[in-house]
Amino acid sequence: LAILVTRYVSLGSLLGSAAMFPAMLMLWAVASGTVPPAYLVWAAVGPALIWLAHAANIDRLLHGKARKFDLGMLGGRRGGGAA
Repeated sequence: LAILVTRYVSLGSLLGSAAMFPAMLMLWAVASGTVPPAYLVWAAVGPALIWLAHAANIDRLLHGKARKFDLGMLGGRRGGGAA
């Protein structure tokens, strides 16, 4: 949804990684705690590492300099690149 609304693929990826911990907590709650604790730790640490590794991209997003996905390329149009 974030990609369709903003056309920033990187924003969608960052939000998807941020959703991992809440999703794992819900899974843990539904499974009555049978999810191994290591999964919960990885669901918290993994996204943090992703965000740290993409700090330059986050900076570009914040300053409006990140490339946007060209929706026209889905229809087979060539050229244009980022909008």
